[in-house]
Amino acid sequence: MSSETQQQQINTNESEKQKEEIIKEIIVKEEPDIKEEKKEIKKPIRGANVSGRPWKEAYKKRSIKDNVATAGISWEEKMEMKKRRQMMRALDEEIRTKQAEEEAKRKEARKQAIIRKKANIAKNTIVQQITNKKKLRHMSGKQFRQLRTFHFDEIE
Repeated sequence: MSSETQQQQINTNESEKQKEEIIKEIIVKEEPDIKEEKKEIKKPIRGANVSGRPWKEAYKKRSIKDNVATAGISWEEKMEMKKRRQMMRALDEEIRTKQAEEEAKRKEARKQAIIRKKANIAKNTIVQQITNKKKLRHMSGKQFRQLRTFHFDEIE
């Protein structure tokens, strides 16, 4: 009987070893799955900054790897876009020059209007030369303020 009990113990030991191996395999298999799930998440979830400064940007040193190049456009399309841009720039430049010319015309017209107005005022003013300085002393304040001094060169 001892041989049978020994046989049973060996069988139980072997079955326990097999169970342990199966458990180890399951654990080993589960770990790579977890790692693969972690690999699928590209960017970590960021919480609040430790410093409490929400305006600080995220670290971007190696973020260039995340940018994937998109399919480019053909050479003909690029040249067509370039032509359109050049046409738009030429049109824009033309509009700006027209506006600048109109502005210059308005400024010149305004200057001429001011000159005409001054000439008309000078033409219509009645000039009376005060030779007696005692009159100036006896004038009221209002009359004195209304006086204007001219050089004889400006009157003509």
